Amino acid sequence: MKTNPDLDALEENIKRLKLEYDRYFVGANDLPPVHFQEALLKTTRDLRGRVRGSIDRFRLSSLEARLNSFVEMFNRRVRAVEEGRERRGGLRMDYEPPKHDPMTGIRISGDVGEAEAAALYRPLFESSPGARKVDLVSFQAYLQKQSEQLRSKTGCRAVSFRLTREAGQLKLKAKPVNDPG
Repeated sequence: MKTNPDLDALEENIKRLKLEYDRYFVGANDLPPVHFQEALLKTTRDLRGRVRGSIDRFRLSSLEARLNSFVEMFNRRVRAVEEGRERRGGLRMDYEPPKHDPMTGIRISGDVGEAEAAALYRPLFESSPGARKVDLVSFQAYLQKQSEQLRSKTGCRAVSFRLTREAGQLKLKAKPVNDPG
């Protein structure tokens, strides 16, 4: 089945517009691609009168909806940059990345610190109302014991503890780590 080349070009240009806005927000471009955006909006208006066939009209409607949602999202982000709530070329001004992320893994090579234990403890026990209640100090001692056992059993340098979701439940997983760092 043959596709409409005008709609193919519009779809590629929508992808390009998204890339241009992404480049603007990371600081690679000095100005937002407003002229390109306006040209795409004009193209969709022009195509609306020329496209025949229900399949092409449906595809045009889908592309137009995607373009409109991108435009709204970009306008909100540009407004946030202009108002100083967000800055270009980086993260939000008040954002600080988490030091310990239990979903990607917390590496323990010596004693288990309170911050590491708390990062694993909170999602496991505080967010689950039906979870068995264990205090943080006991959980920290449990992690220490498990870490020491795994290191002595495998001869690894460190242990990575992480949380995974299985059948809707959070589970604690431990994995030996031999690489330095």
